[in-house]
Amino acid sequence: MDIFYAPSSVFARRSDGKFGLALLFLVIVGTVLFFVTKNAMSPIMDAEFTRQTAAAMRKNPSITAEQMAASRNFFEMLGPVFLCGDSYH
Repeated sequence: MDIFYAPSSVFARRSDGKFGLALLFLVIVGTVLFFVTKNAMSPIMDAEFTRQTAAAMRKNPSITAEQMAASRNFFEMLGPVFLCGDSYH
């Protein structure tokens, strides 16, 4: 939290470059949270994908169900990587 109100003191504390333990802790906690919430988010992601698929097929009737299935597979593999900055409307 200090980075917001006293950034110079944070940089002074970290000047020796020993932030590896804090970084490791952050990575472990983030990974655990990802896997814990993955199953909880699955129904939400399925509903959103179905809604977006229907909208895309209405907008472009030449899209086939096979193309949408292929895009779903792609999304399921790479979606968690790109989802961080994405917002749905």
